[in-house]
Amino acid sequence: MPFLRLLWEEIAKYLASIWSLLTAEAPTIGWAFATLIAGYVVGKLAGSLVRAFLVKGLGFDRWLEEKGLSNAAYGVSISALLAGFVKWYIYLLFVSTAVSMLDIPFITPFMQSLMEYLPFIIGAVLTLLIGLVIGEWLKKGVAQMRIPFKAEVGTAVKALTVYVFLLAALHTVGINVSVLIYVLLILIAAVVLTAALIVGISIGLALKDEIRPFVKEYVKELSKATKQESD
Repeated sequence: MPFLRLLWEEIAKYLASIWSLLTAEAPTIGWAFATLIAGYVVGKLAGSLVRAFLVKGLGFDRWLEEKGLSNAAYGVSISALLAGFVKWYIYLLFVSTAVSMLDIPFITPFMQSLMEYLPFIIGAVLTLLIGLVIGEWLKKGVAQMRIPFKAEVGTAVKALTVYVFLLAALHTVGINVSVLIYVLLILIAAVVLTAALIVGISIGLALKDEIRPFVKEYVKELSKATKQESD
């Protein structure tokens, strides 16, 4: 059948062109593949070394635990996060190199832009991690105070602190945070109002025995004045 023969010839030509392209680019593809493998090995090794240095060399996790800050990242190990960032940064660096070797349209410019932008992302993540540690430290400080609802207040203080550092992190990567700043002002107003209520309740509970006689006397006088007016 002429149609099937013509279709097969076109498919054969297309496959032959692909094979010719692969044959011509085989060395480049091989080097790119070797680069990916090397990146995986180097990234894995670097991540393990960073984790070992933080945990065993510096005793970072132990220090956080001694200071009561081990839950700063909500149960996630900060040293593991830092090691993971190093590992994935190296992965992306080698992937970008391999893609540049192949010169793949659209992907190559994207990877170049990503690698130029990645330091800002890392800076933002580090800023957020610092905010988590500071927030946990403030939460611990609130927990040691003799105030009512200190667990709730401590959680709110940590959340507010993390939110402030999140704004700084987003600003680092170039995101407009104007709307989020207004939200922050509303949150601060809410926290101040809540704190004022808590302080008022605390003072009332602390002085209830001293205030009771004055309240009774005031109620007594008010009842007497009301009775006289009614007469």
